Amino acid sequence: MIHIEESYPHPAAVVIQVDGKLDRHTIPTLQMVCQRHFDSKPAPEITVEIIRLDSISLEGKSFLREIQDKVSLKNIPEFLKLELETPLHHR
Repeated sequence: MIHIEESYPHPAAVVIQVDGKLDRHTIPTLQMVCQRHFDSKPAPEITVEIIRLDSISLEGKSFLREIQDKVSLKNIPEFLKLELETPLHHR
């Protein structure tokens, strides 16, 4: 299960707070929320903030890796931060 909450600190920014599991079952929900903001004209500054991460699958890690160039990732656990910074071909 995933809980997503959006807040708007100012008109040109959105913070997407994520709480719960990030796996193949919950990624589509987060992807839909993110895509809506990616498609906005002009696109806002997007921050994905991890409030609590109960678990994350390989698919969840891949999704965060895919969006990390389009959003600011905040409160990412250290183990995950290291994985996201390491290029896939160095694993």
